[in-house]
Amino acid sequence: MREFLGTVPSNSVRFGTIAVIITFIALLIITAIIQYNDVVTGRILITSQNPIANIKAANTGIVEEIFVKNGDSVSRGDHLAVIRTPAKYEDVLFVKNSLETIENNYNIRLDSLGIKFPAQLSLGTLQEDYLKFYLQYQNVILTDSIRPLEVEESNMANQIDLQKDFVSTKKNQLVQVGRQLTISRDNLERSKKLLSKGVISQKDYDESRNRYYQTQESYQALKSEISSYEIELSKLQSDFTGIELQKIKSTSSYREIFDQSVESLKSKILDWEKTNVFESPISGRVSLFKVWNRYQNVKVDETVFAVVPFEIESMVGHVQVPVRNSGKITTGQDVIIKLDTYPFEQYGYINGRVEGISSIPDQQSMEYSVFVSIDSLTTNYGKSLPFNQEMIGSAQIVTERLSLLERLLYAARKLFERG
Repeated sequence: MREFLGTVPSNSVRFGTIAVIITFIALLIITAIIQYNDVVTGRILITSQNPIANIKAANTGIVEEIFVKNGDSVSRGDHLAVIRTPAKYEDVLFVKNSLETIENNYNIRLDSLGIKFPAQLSLGTLQEDYLKFYLQYQNVILTDSIRPLEVEESNMANQIDLQKDFVSTKKNQLVQVGRQLTISRDNLERSKKLLSKGVISQKDYDESRNRYYQTQESYQALKSEISSYEIELSKLQSDFTGIELQKIKSTSSYREIFDQSVESLKSKILDWEKTNVFESPISGRVSLFKVWNRYQNVKVDETVFAVVPFEIESMVGHVQVPVRNSGKITTGQDVIIKLDTYPFEQYGYINGRVEGISSIPDQQSMEYSVFVSIDSLTTNYGKSLPFNQEMIGSAQIVTERLSLLERLLYAARKLFERG
């Protein structure tokens, strides 16, 4: 019996050896077939290229008026609500709209100014700038209506015209005297020849010479008078130009100061709106978060409204990944996305593709931002998921496709290098 048990049949040995070898080869084949991807995981936020506009409170206070209801359609620039302030919203809006029609409109009667811009408005912190604007508008209207320099300008223009007439008249006289001077000179030459021949007496010659000298003196005096008139005319024209420049400068100065007051008031109104008015930055459908009724409190930086755009553009995902292994991420890599709102086991996952990665990590979280494009919300189970703005979930970025065998070999090499 002992000899029988101690002797192992040779066929059993061969069968066992073959079975071990076959099992080992089968395991190698299975580990080579089974894929075990190398991934970098992170949290993902899915939005559209035109994401939701979250509207936050820029000031702490009580909501005075709400102009929309949940689900209302709004356009870009529409006012959604206003925070209570010493200024009345309606009065501020009235002044803002009135300022839009004021550009280069100075032709308004002084008694109409109080109708277009009433003094009894509740503008709170804007009151001082509104008063400055109002006073400057009055100055412009008074300057345009009274125009004190225009009277002086008109008188100066009349003097210039009169002086031009004097100069013109004297020049005509000079022409006439010049002709007389030529005749007197010719007569004097003729008398000189006749005197030398004894035809006329010395007395006649002296009379001819005296007439010539008198005409020449009149001619020179007239020239001097014309020169004086022209100097006076030049001075009048210079003074007239000075008055014109002074009028332009005065009007321009008043209007420039007025324009500055208009722009200052517009800027202050814009600042007031940014601080106290909730304005929609896009067109879409509004959602109410913290405020449903009047007289509710809001805090600064608190999200009060959200506006969902009407049309959804292409979807994009933002994945936050740690610095570790982030160097493996490149564009074009596949991304497996599992949404929190749709259990992976029941709905499956959707696919995305890496479009880019930020150059540097966020200094606070020390995480990189990876941008993922998503073509469809159809899962690997064939289920189409509805799109909602700001869907969140987990993302696995497939950096390398490895088999189980390759992973085992990498692990063995790592152990060998450490040893």
